[in-house]
Amino acid sequence: MKKWRLVLLGLGLLFLFRGFVFRLLVCYTIAGERENIELIHSRTIQEIDSLQMDIALDLKGVVGIAGKITDKRLLFYMENVSSDPNVVAEKGKANCIGYAALFQAAGEYILKNKNLKSRYEIKHLIGKMQLLGWDLHAVFSSPFFRDHDFNVILDKETGETLYFDPSLHDYLGIDRVRCCSE
Repeated sequence: MKKWRLVLLGLGLLFLFRGFVFRLLVCYTIAGERENIELIHSRTIQEIDSLQMDIALDLKGVVGIAGKITDKRLLFYMENVSSDPNVVAEKGKANCIGYAALFQAAGEYILKNKNLKSRYEIKHLIGKMQLLGWDLHAVFSSPFFRDHDFNVILDKETGETLYFDPSLHDYLGIDRVRCCSE
């Protein structure tokens, strides 16, 4: 009985500190960048507009709204699906490319409408994930696993950067990731 309590305690602590443990073990390397596609999906825009009223629009506020939108609108699919944020917002199906595209498009919409583009910048990045320095993508032969898309949000005034993986956030609730070069 005592062993089970220790196991449950360990699992509970792992759950509570999952973000810290993930960042300790996994980092992302940047291999490229994708272009932004403007958000024009009206229902998504209405949701963003309603969320903007309640949240401070600093770096974490913009990330919070864009993250809520991707979490609410998308389900992860391992199939070949669109990477256009307007299509994935409508259909609700996305892989890591669609998640990062919708996150960037939602974030860019917020920045543009609140005149924050001179202060913040959001990029849609292509990268690789490393577990303790070992390339996780080398394990898989499927082209689906050749890379992984995520985002970076830059505060041009303070130099603060926040790396965010919207698909990871949706399923594990981890709010930021670590870049290997930082």
